[in-house]
Amino acid sequence: MSESNAANGPRAPYSPRRPWMPTVAGILEICAGATSLIGSFVLAFMAVASHSLPHGVSEPVPEWPFEMGFALFLGLATLLLVLGLVAVIGGIQALRGTRGFWPIIGAIAASLSCLPLGVPAIVLTVMSENDMSSTRAAGGRDTGGHISNSLR
Repeated sequence: MSESNAANGPRAPYSPRRPWMPTVAGILEICAGATSLIGSFVLAFMAVASHSLPHGVSEPVPEWPFEMGFALFLGLATLLLVLGLVAVIGGIQALRGTRGFWPIIGAIAASLSCLPLGVPAIVLTVMSENDMSSTRAAGGRDTGGHISNSLR
């Protein structure tokens, strides 16, 4: 017997419908994390540039503003780097459909690093907790409610 429907077209046997909310939340988290990572590299470059500025000037200039700029830019770059990595890891886990700690923490990190992408990621991650519950078996892989060949 063929597994096809005239309205929906042919479908693979035992293929569950992929929920869209965890997918969109994961993509938003990864985009916010990538934006944060790019910003961290820009701030790290600015830290190095601000630290090397007073040495190129021939006149005596007080160095404390440049040292403060170096510390400020480097601290912000480190913060954005950590937030970006956590957001990317959370986005990957949301795309895999895993439930729990990482997708939610990644969405929070995404909202702290890039607010326009992070807030919808939090909303979609929280709303899609029920969609991600069926993927807990087999290490995050969606088995569609059936035992996979590797578990037999």
